[in-house]
Amino acid sequence: MGILTAELRKIFTTRMWWGLALTIFLLAFAISMLFGFMFGSNPVSYDQNMNEVPMDHLEVARSVYTGQMMSLTLGYILALVGGALVVGTDARYRTLTSTFLAEPRRARVMIAKVLAILTVGLVLGLAYLLGSFSGGAIPLAMNDISVFPEPLELGKTFLGCGAVIMLWCLFGVGLGILLPNPLWSTIVGVSLALIVEPIVTSLMTFSDVSWLSTVSKYMPSNATMAVTGLGDLFGMEILPWWGGILTMLAYGAVAALIGMLFTTNRDVN
Repeated sequence: MGILTAELRKIFTTRMWWGLALTIFLLAFAISMLFGFMFGSNPVSYDQNMNEVPMDHLEVARSVYTGQMMSLTLGYILALVGGALVVGTDARYRTLTSTFLAEPRRARVMIAKVLAILTVGLVLGLAYLLGSFSGGAIPLAMNDISVFPEPLELGKTFLGCGAVIMLWCLFGVGLGILLPNPLWSTIVGVSLALIVEPIVTSLMTFSDVSWLSTVSKYMPSNATMAVTGLGDLFGMEILPWWGGILTMLAYGAVAALIGMLFTTNRDVN
């Protein structure tokens, strides 16, 4: 318990956590408000032939509160970078050395660090949910569209969005351990999550090779979409929501394991 308290204090006595939380809140608020006015005045989507398809209130709410994945994508990328910076700066500025001197059992230290980073992810997830709901609810209400239709289904989407941001924050553990330089971890993290992975996933999804299409369902961005329940909205064949959660948990466990293995077996200065 003492180790976890120390790790939490190490994070929450800096400005990084609230800076990230405020950025995610403002981005989610602005994007949700923008999509709220767009879909509030014209609640339609388009099929493959560019024909208008009317959207029900649940589809509108999901599109608005996730910014059709735009705000959620930016949110989990910032969470990824945040997780990488927490671990990377610890190694770069050698505060990890003093921690290991105080507690030689490195596995316990890394477990506490993972729990602390998940706590950061929880805060960032709450910031995203507050921003997206408060930003999107205003234009929806102005256009007489239900702010929270089908509470059970929309609630699953909200919980999924929060879980996604928490788990992407955990992904940063592996990235921060491998790249302790804050600049490089930020560049590589943003490049992989925003450019490389979505392109690779899209190529696999629309490939004529059947096994590539099947494997694409388990890629991070498609698993993220499955967790939020937005697959039907985009007409994609993806995992069920529980499959997306299990896949994301597996990725998070692998990232945490990589971080623990590297840290517990590497010399510190």
